Amino acid sequence: MKKIVFLLLSLSLFSLGSCSTKKKISYYQMRCPDLYVPDSLNQLLVWNRAFANNSGKQLIINSLEGLASGETVGQDRQAAKGAMQGFEEAIIEERKRNYQRLDTSYGRLYLSEDVPPPLPDTFLKALAKKGQLLASLEMLDSEEYDSYSESSWNSGVGQTSRSSTGRKIQLVACWRLYDLRAKEVVDIWRFDQNFSGDSNADYGVLGQIVTPFKNKKMKAQGYRLGRSYAMRICSTMVQKRRQIYVKGHKDMKAAYKLVKLGDWEGAAAIWQKNLETNDAKLRGPLLFNLAVYEEQKGHLANAETRAREAYFLNAFKPANEYYKWLAEEQKRIKNYERQKDLPWPN
Repeated sequence: MKKIVFLLLSLSLFSLGSCSTKKKISYYQMRCPDLYVPDSLNQLLVWNRAFANNSGKQLIINSLEGLASGETVGQDRQAAKGAMQGFEEAIIEERKRNYQRLDTSYGRLYLSEDVPPPLPDTFLKALAKKGQLLASLEMLDSEEYDSYSESSWNSGVGQTSRSSTGRKIQLVACWRLYDLRAKEVVDIWRFDQNFSGDSNADYGVLGQIVTPFKNKKMKAQGYRLGRSYAMRICSTMVQKRRQIYVKGHKDMKAAYKLVKLGDWEGAAAIWQKNLETNDAKLRGPLLFNLAVYEEQKGHLANAETRAREAYFLNAFKPANEYYKWLAEEQKRIKNYERQKDLPWPN
Protein backbone atom coordinates (compact mmCIF):
# COMPACT_ATOMS: atom_id res chain seq x y z
CA MET A 1 0.00 0.00 0.00
CA LYS A 2 2.82 2.38 0.93
CA LYS A 3 4.49 1.73 -2.43
CA ILE A 4 1.26 2.59 -4.29
CA VAL A 5 0.84 5.84 -2.36
CA PHE A 6 4.47 6.76 -3.01
CA LEU A 7 4.06 6.01 -6.73
CA LEU A 8 0.91 8.14 -6.97
CA LEU A 9 2.62 11.05 -5.22
CA SER A 10 5.62 10.77 -7.53
CA LEU A 11 3.41 10.78 -10.61
CA SER A 12 1.46 13.80 -9.38
CA LEU A 13 4.65 15.75 -8.69
CA PHE A 14 5.98 14.84 -12.09
CA SER A 15 2.79 15.98 -13.80
CA LEU A 16 2.86 19.28 -11.91
CA GLY A 17 6.44 19.87 -12.96
CA SER A 18 5.80 18.98 -16.59
CA CYS A 19 2.75 21.28 -16.77
CA SER A 20 4.55 24.35 -15.50
CA THR A 21 2.91 27.60 -16.57
CA LYS A 22 6.25 29.24 -17.40
CA LYS A 23 9.64 28.38 -18.80
CA LYS A 24 12.99 30.07 -18.45
CA ILE A 25 14.72 31.50 -21.48
CA SER A 26 18.00 33.36 -21.77
CA TYR A 27 19.68 35.54 -24.36
CA TYR A 28 22.72 37.80 -24.65
CA GLN A 29 22.50 41.53 -25.09
CA MET A 30 24.90 44.47 -24.96
CA ARG A 31 24.44 46.63 -21.86
CA CYS A 32 25.45 50.28 -21.89
CA PRO A 33 27.44 51.49 -18.85
CA ASP A 34 26.25 53.77 -16.08
CA LEU A 35 29.11 56.26 -16.41
CA TYR A 36 30.04 57.82 -19.75
CA VAL A 37 33.77 57.68 -20.48
CA PRO A 38 34.86 59.09 -23.87
CA ASP A 39 36.32 56.49 -26.24
CA SER A 40 39.35 58.77 -26.71
CA LEU A 41 40.37 57.91 -23.13
CA ASN A 42 41.50 54.42 -24.03
CA GLN A 43 44.63 54.00 -21.91
CA LEU A 44 43.46 52.52 -18.64
CA LEU A 45 45.65 51.59 -15.69
CA VAL A 46 44.29 49.02 -13.23
CA TRP A 47 45.58 48.90 -9.67
CA ASN A 48 44.89 46.71 -6.66
CA ARG A 49 45.55 49.40 -4.10
CA ALA A 50 43.80 47.44 -1.37
CA PHE A 51 46.68 45.01 -0.87
CA ALA A 52 50.40 44.99 -1.45
CA ASN A 53 52.25 41.99 -2.87
CA ASN A 54 52.40 38.69 -0.99
CA SER A 55 55.94 38.97 0.31
CA GLY A 56 57.64 40.24 3.43
CA LYS A 57 56.00 42.34 6.12
CA GLN A 58 52.63 42.59 4.36
CA LEU A 59 52.22 38.80 4.26
CA ILE A 60 52.93 38.51 7.99
CA ILE A 61 50.55 41.36 8.87
CA ASN A 62 47.76 39.94 6.74
CA SER A 63 48.16 36.44 8.22
CA LEU A 64 48.14 37.69 11.82
CA GLU A 65 45.11 39.88 11.09
CA GLY A 66 43.20 36.92 9.67
CA LEU A 67 43.98 34.62 12.60
CA ALA A 68 43.13 37.32 15.16
CA SER A 69 39.75 38.10 13.56
CA GLY A 70 38.77 34.46 13.02
CA GLU A 71 38.67 34.87 9.25
CA THR A 72 40.35 32.60 6.78
CA VAL A 73 43.89 33.81 6.24
CA GLY A 74 44.10 35.72 2.99
CA GLN A 75 40.39 35.52 2.11
CA ASP A 76 40.15 39.28 1.48
CA ARG A 77 43.27 39.18 -0.65
CA GLN A 78 41.83 36.27 -2.63
CA ALA A 79 38.58 38.18 -3.22
CA ALA A 80 40.62 41.16 -4.39
CA LYS A 81 42.50 38.92 -6.79
CA GLY A 82 39.19 37.71 -8.23
CA ALA A 83 37.95 41.30 -8.49
CA MET A 84 40.96 42.29 -10.55
CA GLN A 85 40.49 39.29 -12.84
CA GLY A 86 36.78 39.97 -13.37
CA PHE A 87 37.37 43.66 -14.07
CA GLU A 88 40.20 43.04 -16.53
CA GLU A 89 38.33 40.35 -18.46
CA ALA A 90 35.37 42.70 -18.93
CA ILE A 91 37.72 45.44 -20.17
CA ILE A 92 39.24 43.02 -22.68
CA GLU A 93 35.76 42.06 -23.92
CA GLU A 94 34.93 45.69 -24.60
CA ARG A 95 38.00 46.03 -26.89
CA LYS A 96 37.87 49.84 -26.73
CA ARG A 97 40.46 50.41 -24.04
CA ASN A 98 44.00 49.23 -23.57
CA TYR A 99 44.79 48.40 -19.98
CA GLN A 100 47.94 47.88 -17.99
CA ARG A 101 48.12 46.49 -14.46
CA LEU A 102 50.25 48.47 -12.03
CA ASP A 103 52.77 46.91 -9.66
CA THR A 104 50.91 46.13 -6.42
CA SER A 105 53.99 46.54 -4.21
CA TYR A 106 52.71 49.99 -3.24
CA GLY A 107 49.60 48.55 -1.60
CA ARG A 108 48.58 49.64 1.86
CA LEU A 109 50.09 48.23 5.04
CA TYR A 110 47.12 49.04 7.30
CA LEU A 111 43.74 47.38 7.88
CA SER A 112 41.48 47.19 4.86
CA GLU A 113 38.04 48.10 6.25
CA ASP A 114 38.65 51.84 5.82
CA VAL A 115 38.55 53.62 2.47
CA PRO A 116 41.87 55.46 2.07
CA PRO A 117 42.01 59.10 0.99
CA PRO A 118 42.36 59.79 -2.75
CA LEU A 119 45.83 59.57 -4.25
CA PRO A 120 47.83 62.82 -4.13
CA ASP A 121 48.21 64.97 -7.24
CA THR A 122 51.94 64.31 -7.44
CA PHE A 123 51.33 60.55 -7.66
CA LEU A 124 48.58 60.97 -10.26
CA LYS A 125 50.86 63.21 -12.31
CA ALA A 126 53.54 60.50 -12.33
CA LEU A 127 50.98 57.86 -13.40
CA ALA A 128 49.78 60.13 -16.24
CA LYS A 129 52.99 59.21 -18.07
CA LYS A 130 51.66 55.64 -18.34
CA GLY A 131 47.98 56.17 -19.07
CA GLN A 132 44.94 58.43 -19.09
CA LEU A 133 42.64 56.74 -16.56
CA LEU A 134 43.24 54.79 -13.38
CA ALA A 135 40.72 52.24 -12.05
CA SER A 136 41.80 51.55 -8.49
CA LEU A 137 40.41 48.93 -6.11
CA GLU A 138 40.73 51.12 -3.02
CA MET A 139 39.40 48.82 -0.32
CA LEU A 140 38.07 45.28 0.12
CA ASP A 141 36.96 43.70 3.36
CA SER A 142 34.77 40.76 4.39
CA GLU A 143 32.98 39.78 7.57
CA GLU A 144 31.54 36.39 8.53
CA TYR A 145 28.55 35.92 10.84
CA ASP A 146 25.84 33.40 11.61
CA SER A 147 22.88 33.55 9.25
CA TYR A 148 20.66 33.83 12.30
CA SER A 149 21.00 33.58 16.05
CA GLU A 150 17.88 32.42 17.88
CA SER A 151 16.94 31.27 21.34
CA SER A 152 14.16 28.95 22.41
CA TRP A 153 12.50 28.30 25.76
CA ASN A 154 13.08 24.78 26.99
CA SER A 155 10.33 23.81 29.43
CA GLY A 156 11.70 23.14 32.92
CA VAL A 157 15.22 24.22 31.99
CA GLY A 158 15.05 27.80 30.80
CA GLN A 159 16.30 29.66 27.78
CA THR A 160 18.68 27.76 25.53
CA SER A 161 20.58 28.86 22.45
CA ARG A 162 19.69 27.47 19.06
CA SER A 163 22.67 26.67 16.91
CA SER A 164 22.97 28.39 13.56
CA THR A 165 22.41 26.32 10.43
CA GLY A 166 24.77 28.37 8.30
CA ARG A 167 26.94 31.39 7.94
CA LYS A 168 26.81 34.56 5.91
CA ILE A 169 29.68 36.48 4.41
CA GLN A 170 29.46 40.22 3.79
CA LEU A 171 31.82 41.50 1.13
CA VAL A 172 32.43 45.26 0.98
CA ALA A 173 34.59 46.98 -1.61
CA CYS A 174 35.26 50.43 -2.98
CA TRP A 175 36.57 51.47 -6.40
CA ARG A 176 37.73 54.88 -7.60
CA LEU A 177 38.21 56.04 -11.17
CA TYR A 178 40.81 58.78 -11.63
CA ASP A 179 41.30 61.08 -14.60
CA LEU A 180 45.08 61.25 -14.58
CA ARG A 181 45.33 64.31 -16.83
CA ALA A 182 42.89 66.36 -14.75
CA LYS A 183 44.32 64.76 -11.56
CA GLU A 184 40.90 64.19 -10.01
CA VAL A 185 38.47 61.46 -9.00
CA VAL A 186 35.66 61.13 -11.55
CA ASP A 187 33.86 58.21 -9.92
CA ILE A 188 33.71 56.49 -6.55
CA TRP A 189 31.67 53.29 -6.23
CA ARG A 190 30.97 51.30 -3.09
CA PHE A 191 29.82 47.70 -3.35
CA ASP A 192 28.15 45.72 -0.56
CA GLN A 193 27.09 42.11 -1.06
CA ASN A 194 25.94 39.29 1.22
CA PHE A 195 26.19 35.63 0.30
CA SER A 196 25.90 32.35 2.17
CA GLY A 197 28.79 30.08 2.99
CA ASP A 198 31.70 29.54 5.32
CA SER A 199 35.08 30.61 4.02
CA ASN A 200 36.74 28.35 6.61
CA ALA A 201 34.93 25.24 5.38
CA ASP A 202 37.94 23.69 3.67
CA TYR A 203 40.68 24.82 6.02
CA GLY A 204 41.57 24.33 9.65
CA VAL A 205 43.88 26.76 11.45
CA LEU A 206 46.96 24.83 10.36
CA GLY A 207 45.69 24.66 6.81
CA GLN A 208 45.15 28.40 6.80
CA ILE A 209 48.77 28.98 7.77
CA VAL A 210 50.27 26.43 5.38
CA THR A 211 48.05 27.11 2.33
CA PRO A 212 46.74 30.67 2.55
CA PHE A 213 45.24 32.64 -0.33
CA LYS A 214 43.49 29.61 -1.92
CA ASN A 215 39.85 30.30 -1.10
CA LYS A 216 37.93 29.69 -4.34
CA LYS A 217 34.58 30.89 -2.99
CA MET A 218 35.94 34.30 -2.08
CA LYS A 219 37.74 34.60 -5.40
CA ALA A 220 34.52 33.79 -7.27
CA GLN A 221 32.57 36.44 -5.36
CA GLY A 222 35.37 38.93 -5.96
CA TYR A 223 35.25 38.09 -9.67
CA ARG A 224 31.56 39.07 -9.79
CA LEU A 225 32.41 42.26 -7.94
CA GLY A 226 35.08 43.16 -10.50
CA ARG A 227 32.73 42.60 -13.42
CA SER A 228 30.06 44.66 -11.67
CA TYR A 229 32.34 47.68 -11.59
CA ALA A 230 33.45 47.12 -15.18
CA MET A 231 29.76 47.20 -16.17
CA ARG A 232 29.59 50.65 -14.62
CA ILE A 233 32.24 52.15 -16.89
CA CYS A 234 32.24 50.10 -20.09
CA SER A 235 29.81 48.41 -22.48
CA THR A 236 29.42 44.77 -21.50
CA MET A 237 27.71 41.75 -23.00
CA VAL A 238 25.32 40.34 -20.39
CA GLN A 239 23.14 37.27 -20.24
CA LYS A 240 19.50 38.05 -19.50
CA ARG A 241 17.19 35.42 -18.04
CA ARG A 242 13.46 35.83 -18.41
CA GLN A 243 10.25 33.83 -17.95
CA ILE A 244 7.99 32.92 -20.86
CA TYR A 245 4.43 31.78 -20.13
CA VAL A 246 3.52 28.62 -22.03
CA LYS A 247 0.22 27.37 -20.61
CA GLY A 248 -3.37 28.16 -21.57
CA HIS A 249 -3.44 27.36 -25.28
CA LYS A 250 -1.58 24.99 -27.59
CA ASP A 251 -0.16 27.99 -29.45
CA MET A 252 1.65 29.10 -26.28
CA LYS A 253 3.86 26.01 -26.34
CA ALA A 254 4.42 26.41 -30.07
CA ALA A 255 5.58 29.99 -29.51
CA TYR A 256 7.95 28.88 -26.76
CA LYS A 257 9.52 26.33 -29.09
CA LEU A 258 10.13 29.10 -31.63
CA VAL A 259 11.82 31.21 -28.96
CA LYS A 260 14.11 28.29 -28.13
CA LEU A 261 15.08 28.22 -31.82
CA GLY A 262 15.76 31.96 -31.80
CA ASP A 263 12.67 32.86 -33.85
CA TRP A 264 11.35 35.69 -31.68
CA GLU A 265 9.42 37.23 -34.55
CA GLY A 266 7.47 34.04 -35.14
CA ALA A 267 6.70 33.68 -31.45
CA ALA A 268 5.57 37.33 -31.19
CA ALA A 269 3.22 36.84 -34.14
CA ILE A 270 1.56 33.94 -32.31
CA TRP A 271 1.24 35.91 -29.07
CA GLN A 272 -0.21 38.91 -30.89
CA LYS A 273 -2.71 36.74 -32.79
CA ASN A 274 -3.94 35.13 -29.56
CA LEU A 275 -4.12 38.52 -27.87
CA GLU A 276 -6.64 39.64 -30.48
CA THR A 277 -8.99 36.81 -29.53
CA ASN A 278 -9.75 38.68 -26.28
CA ASP A 279 -9.38 35.60 -24.08
CA ALA A 280 -9.38 37.29 -20.64
CA LYS A 281 -7.42 34.48 -18.94
CA LEU A 282 -4.60 34.68 -21.48
CA ARG A 283 -4.24 38.46 -21.85
CA GLY A 284 -1.91 38.89 -18.88
CA PRO A 285 0.58 36.14 -19.85
CA LEU A 286 0.43 37.14 -23.52
CA LEU A 287 1.21 40.79 -22.74
CA PHE A 288 4.04 39.71 -20.45
CA ASN A 289 5.54 37.56 -23.20
CA LEU A 290 5.25 40.42 -25.67
CA ALA A 291 7.00 42.70 -23.16
CA VAL A 292 9.92 40.26 -23.04
CA TYR A 293 9.95 40.21 -26.84
CA GLU A 294 10.14 44.02 -26.99
CA GLU A 295 12.93 44.10 -24.40
CA GLN A 296 14.88 41.52 -26.39
CA LYS A 297 14.62 43.82 -29.42
CA GLY A 298 15.89 46.73 -27.34
CA HIS A 299 12.56 48.58 -27.35
CA LEU A 300 12.27 49.21 -23.62
CA ALA A 301 9.49 51.80 -23.85
CA ASN A 302 7.28 49.34 -25.75
CA ALA A 303 8.20 46.61 -23.27
CA GLU A 304 7.20 48.81 -20.34
CA THR A 305 3.87 49.65 -22.01
CA ARG A 306 3.09 45.95 -22.49
CA ALA A 307 4.09 45.07 -18.92
CA ARG A 308 2.04 47.94 -17.47
CA GLU A 309 -1.00 46.84 -19.46
CA ALA A 310 -0.55 43.29 -18.21
CA TYR A 311 -0.45 44.46 -14.59
CA PHE A 312 -2.87 47.40 -14.42
CA LEU A 313 -5.50 46.38 -16.98
CA ASN A 314 -5.35 42.61 -16.59
CA ALA A 315 -4.23 42.18 -12.94
CA PHE A 316 -1.30 39.97 -13.95
CA LYS A 317 0.84 40.21 -10.80
CA PRO A 318 4.14 38.85 -12.24
CA ALA A 319 4.32 41.98 -14.42
CA ASN A 320 4.46 44.28 -11.38
CA GLU A 321 8.20 44.14 -10.69
CA TYR A 322 8.98 43.78 -14.40
CA TYR A 323 7.44 47.09 -15.50
CA LYS A 324 9.16 48.85 -12.58
CA TRP A 325 12.54 47.45 -13.60
CA LEU A 326 11.96 48.46 -17.22
CA ALA A 327 11.15 52.02 -16.12
CA GLU A 328 14.33 52.24 -14.01
CA GLU A 329 16.45 50.80 -16.82
CA GLN A 330 15.19 53.49 -19.21
CA LYS A 331 16.08 56.18 -16.67
CA ARG A 332 19.58 54.73 -16.35
CA ILE A 333 20.11 54.72 -20.13
CA LYS A 334 18.73 58.26 -20.51
CA ASN A 335 21.11 59.46 -17.81
CA TYR A 336 24.01 57.83 -19.65
CA GLU A 337 23.03 59.50 -22.93
CA ARG A 338 22.68 62.86 -21.15
CA GLN A 339 26.25 62.59 -19.89
CA LYS A 340 27.52 62.54 -23.48
CA ASP A 341 26.36 66.15 -23.96
CA LEU A 342 28.20 67.38 -20.86
CA PRO A 343 31.89 68.31 -20.75
CA TRP A 344 34.18 65.57 -19.46
CA PRO A 345 34.56 65.00 -16.57
CA ASN A 346 31.03 65.79 -15.48
